[in-house]
Amino acid sequence: MTGVGELVRRVNGAWMMRPQRCARGHTLTPGQVLVGSVACSCGRHITWQCACGATSYGPALGENCDLLTGPKRVRDW
Repeated sequence: MTGVGELVRRVNGAWMMRPQRCARGHTLTPGQVLVGSVACSCGRHITWQCACGATSYGPALGENCDLLTGPKRVRDW
């Protein structure tokens, strides 16, 4: 298991640095962070949710990102 601040592989195979703190300044330590992923209009983002509820995204969300927050149609026929 990688530690906080170590390189991790992104969903596209590239490498990125894990965040060390949430947006509210809490240290993201084992037992205090939930790691997951979320579908987006650009593909997928890795998520780190702090025990305080703040979520960090990797790669960072862009202005055109539209996160999948529930069931949606994939194609309009």
